[in-house]
Amino acid sequence: MKKTGRILPMIVAVLNLVGICQANDSLDAKLAKLQAASKSGQSTQKQTVPAINAPTTAAEELRLKVKTLAERINDLETRQKGMQEFGTGLDVRLAELERKFEASKAQSQEQAQKTHETLYAKLAELERKVQDLEARPNEPTAMAPSAPGVSNSQDKTKTLSCETSGREHLIAGISEPQNRIRVAGTQPNESTAEPAPANLLDTAAVADPDDSDLWNRETLTNGFAGLNDSLANKGIEVALGLTNIYQQNNHGGISTHRRQGRHTGSYDLEISSDLQKLLGVEGGTLYVHTEGRWSRTDIDATSVGSVFGANGDAGERRAMDVTEVWYEQALLGESLLVRLGKLDITGGFECRGCPVSFDGSLFASDETAQFLNGALVNNPTIPFPDYGLGAIFHWNPVESWYASIGAIDAQADGRETGFATAFHKEDYFFYVAETGITPQLSSANGPLQGDYRIGVWNDPQPKANSDASKTYRDDVGLYLSCDQMLCKESREAEDTQGFGTFFRYGLANDRKNDISDFWSTGFQYQGLLDGRDDDVLGVGFAQGVFSDKASVTYTADYESVFEAYYNVQVSPWWNVSPSLQYIANPGGAGAVSDAVVVGLRSQMAF
Repeated sequence: MKKTGRILPMIVAVLNLVGICQANDSLDAKLAKLQAASKSGQSTQKQTVPAINAPTTAAEELRLKVKTLAERINDLETRQKGMQEFGTGLDVRLAELERKFEASKAQSQEQAQKTHETLYAKLAELERKVQDLEARPNEPTAMAPSAPGVSNSQDKTKTLSCETSGREHLIAGISEPQNRIRVAGTQPNESTAEPAPANLLDTAAVADPDDSDLWNRETLTNGFAGLNDSLANKGIEVALGLTNIYQQNNHGGISTHRRQGRHTGSYDLEISSDLQKLLGVEGGTLYVHTEGRWSRTDIDATSVGSVFGANGDAGERRAMDVTEVWYEQALLGESLLVRLGKLDITGGFECRGCPVSFDGSLFASDETAQFLNGALVNNPTIPFPDYGLGAIFHWNPVESWYASIGAIDAQADGRETGFATAFHKEDYFFYVAETGITPQLSSANGPLQGDYRIGVWNDPQPKANSDASKTYRDDVGLYLSCDQMLCKESREAEDTQGFGTFFRYGLANDRKNDISDFWSTGFQYQGLLDGRDDDVLGVGFAQGVFSDKASVTYTADYESVFEAYYNVQVSPWWNVSPSLQYIANPGGAGAVSDAVVVGLRSQMAF
């Protein structure tokens, strides 16, 4: 607007000049006629013409200036528009550069985080190596004695530790010997090794590196003083466990004052061999399991009288029985496992880390670590035979689905080899088939593992319930078993802290079985208390309905049990579990009062 205001007065002035020029033209024409009439000389005419045309020349100059100014104005406006477009493009480019900078910054932070995690992992590995070095008695793990006259202040001790959170490095004086790196003082000709004992057989002269770390070992004997590690390198793994249980019936049942059967115990020795390392047989595994038990009787026979069994670990007193000897072969890229020999058909396979095949449960299947009552260990409607000769085919073609089928000697006796009952008597084999899925539910702390199983079984030998006078063959039943984690405390995949639940159901023929219907449910919480991440709380309820056709033997309609336990990890090799059971209608006898059984279990790994 300012430029236009300067141009308008100029245009008005030019127009005025044009009007003056037109008036002058008419006067000049009249004057020329008068001069022609008077016949004046040509020189006079020539002198008047330039004077008459002077205004016209000035007007043309003004027109040119106006045109030039207009062209400059247009050029300036064009340039201004170009500058505006350039500024817009510059803003777009600047925004793009800012986005790229932020993306590069985020990527750099991610790379830095990965670098930090790698460094922390290497640091942890170095600490483990230091612990291994300190665990060797013949290597220089302690600081050499100071030279005479040299103060202990010259000793240099360096300690390096890493927080579990992985966020900070701390240089601190940690008292545990396994976390300490010691460097001897810089004295001339000073030896960093401890003097060797005069007698290498003198055990008192060589300190046991594990004496100070007794409660942090994985096993009590530290892998049989390192023997397990040597065997594992050759493909052999050995495990020895000891279980002791004390129970007392405080109310109801058969008796509350009898002491027999209160204390029972057992041990398990397991040897697993990787035949690929031993003999070059790819995918081959050989497994041997021996057991021993003590106590002449159990608490059910003397005090409780439960049909389920208040102590699922109790058994006939035996010094040693070879209960399992089987060979397993992996086929089809290890998706198919074939197991042959004397075996326990109630478990031994996994799908996504969950126990399966057959009647497995993640939270209720191990009497040495979880529930003690037999109804919360296995489904009582399934007539599983004792350890015997059999075969199992387990197929796991995809990660979240499996199928298994098995057959085992229905007349097996775990104290014998099994050949006599399997091949020299009636050919009765117990058959069972199971399939299941192992889905994972999403949560803020990672996937929540689940396992949903369904199975059917057949027992061909003649049988009947307790009241029947006639026997029937081909007993058939159905069962369900489900587990589901409901919440996790940590995002780490290997961390099992959290809350999970389980459910079981069983259905059997009431003419051939005393318990025709069964169900159980409960939950488990690991790491309920702060600072006790490996402790486990378990609560369960189970109920078995007695057959209507066995009403003479069982005057009550059902037997049910409520059990709660708390498994305390005293050390990685020792767990102690107090437990409480409330058993309603023990033995199905309506005249017997409900029983209250308290117990304490100790489980050690050698």
